[in-house]
Amino acid sequence: MSRGAPERRRYGPNAVLSHMWFNIGVANGDKGDARYFRDDLERGMTRSKIVRAQELALACVASDYEGCGG
Repeated sequence: MSRGAPERRRYGPNAVLSHMWFNIGVANGDKGDARYFRDDLERGMTRSKIVRAQELALACVASDYEGCGG
């Protein structure tokens, strides 16, 4: 059985983009599970990946969701 990185096994190959979208959901007042999934995802990410995801989230919102990837 392959033991890939936790974020890859749970959230797909792009943890940074997954985190970005969960973070946007939380920032927009999501009352569901976005905060839980974002925080869970962070446990398997490096600090630099988390910072990159946060930067992408800010840029995505600032661009009115144009060119946000995935």
